[in-house]
Amino acid sequence: MYVNRDLSLRTASLIGGARVWHTADHQHDGLRVSDGEVMSRLLELL
Repeated sequence: MYVNRDLSLRTASLIGGARVWHTADHQHDGLRVSDGEVMSRLLELL
């Protein structure tokens, strides 16, 4: 599913305490194909 980057960043800015990981290193399947890199980074953001 496509999500407009600018819209998603604006939405995230409205959520108090939200931390955004903005990168062009991975595509929509990054969680599956990154060999744990994406999941590790997301857990760091918690």
